[in-house]
Amino acid sequence: MFIFFYEAFWPWSHGLVWGGLSLASMIGLGVTGATQRQFVARWGFTRWRFVHFAMGILVVVFVLIHMTADGSHFAPIRDFLFGKDPSRIGA
Repeated sequence: MFIFFYEAFWPWSHGLVWGGLSLASMIGLGVTGATQRQFVARWGFTRWRFVHFAMGILVVVFVLIHMTADGSHFAPIRDFLFGKDPSRIGA
């Protein structure tokens, strides 16, 4: 039943998931950047730089997936990658 419910709302739920992951990564990037001094003192510069860089990469990846999967301006790319959405044919 969960799969049936999830599948019925897939178009908006996958945008919500990728958008949420994008937002969480942006918040993590902001926190590690804004409190750099405290993190470097606690973790050391090398570990902080790795975490901050990884957060930046995650932001870029999740935003690209989110805009491709859910962005209205990227419908041709989405149609090319995933096929045409039957609910939008003829519209």
